[in-house]
Amino acid sequence: YPYAMVLADFVGGDGKLDIAVANSESHTISVYRNLSVAGTFTNSSLLPKSDFPAGTGPRFIDAADVDGDGLIDVVNANLSSSSFSVHRNIAGARFLISPFKNGMVFRFRADALPDSAFVVQISTNLIDWSDVATTTITNFLGASFVDSNAVLPYAFYRLRNP
Repeated sequence: YPYAMVLADFVGGDGKLDIAVANSESHTISVYRNLSVAGTFTNSSLLPKSDFPAGTGPRFIDAADVDGDGLIDVVNANLSSSSFSVHRNIAGARFLISPFKNGMVFRFRADALPDSAFVVQISTNLIDWSDVATTTITNFLGASFVDSNAVLPYAFYRLRNP
């Protein structure tokens, strides 16, 4: 079932917000391309969804130009596999998946400063901080949630290095 969504121009400069959805049960990311006038959605303005494989149990989703090629990519955190999936946009809202275990570093913003993202089990706070031990982090953005079964509380965070 759909768990989270993000809006972005995945087609590359057409100015129309498309929809990407994390589907937790089917372990996919669905992208709906918007053909309407920029800024509007109607039932008839969305093309049928295109599904892309994700990790096990995708929950959180975000969009950014991760690889610096000018196309908006999709990043999601996978609850059941404690991993991330990066869906690199290879033009026209077609995506290649690259799975990562626990965390990764990439650019969420259009500057030269890297951001880090990770998923961590809240009860243990297991995360390897060794790669940032000598760095002062001043901006911390995060969203946390508890699984509906109250078994696996996880958080999805973005760290920004000043």
